[in-house]
Amino acid sequence: MYLLSFFCGYPIGAKLINELYLDGKVSKVSAEKMLCFCINPGPAFVISIIGTEVYGNSSIGAILFVSVVLSSVIGIRFYRPRDKVKITEYKTDISTSHYKDFMYAVDSANKSMVSICGWVILSNAIITALKPLEKIKMLLCLIEVTSGAMTAAENYSVYFVAFLIGFGGFSVHMQVLSCAKDFNPNYIKILLSKVIQGAVTSAFCYILLRIFPQTVNVSNNFKFEAVSNSVSPLSSAVLVVFVVTTLIFMNKKIKMYGKAK
Repeated sequence: MYLLSFFCGYPIGAKLINELYLDGKVSKVSAEKMLCFCINPGPAFVISIIGTEVYGNSSIGAILFVSVVLSSVIGIRFYRPRDKVKITEYKTDISTSHYKDFMYAVDSANKSMVSICGWVILSNAIITALKPLEKIKMLLCLIEVTSGAMTAAENYSVYFVAFLIGFGGFSVHMQVLSCAKDFNPNYIKILLSKVIQGAVTSAFCYILLRIFPQTVNVSNNFKFEAVSNSVSPLSSAVLVVFVVTTLIFMNKKIKMYGKAK
């Protein structure tokens, strides 16, 4: 699961932990601890997007990825649950059609994708609405990790970008809470662990860049524009209301669907 959280990126770790909890293989306490080190970015995002596309240097992407991996390993040392995961024997029921499993898998993936996209859209709408407030530009980077890291790469140091990658952004945090809603984790614990992971990631990035110095020119390599400049804060605020309403409606429908089953 820990490796899958890196290969697939956030928030897949939260969804897998939630399934373990529903299967009775981990307790709520252990599930909350696992969330502290199983929510990580994938190499495709860190190395390909941040490193190659934003900085124009895949080596920086590799350094950032190694930094977040090391910070997560330290997280395992401090947050590792003491009880072992219960292993149960899986028995195949030949009377069950495989197409039902396939339909369930696709249906579950679609719901997760819609939820993730909803949070990303909502986060970027909030960022656009507050964009005229230049004094809080750094704080806006904390809302959504992709646009935040790209903005930080052009305006701040690479160490702040490293912090954002380890921190994940509030959008990812909300996705984690949505995926792990069945055991209702304590968000304060998650927030604190992600702040610590962001700080440790930044520290490792500092050390690695001193050992393997890199040179980049962000302004010539990448230009990111999340939305058109013609979009007004008012229209963004309307979009925020629309997305929130849609998420609430979808959540009720999903609960009704679960009861119907």
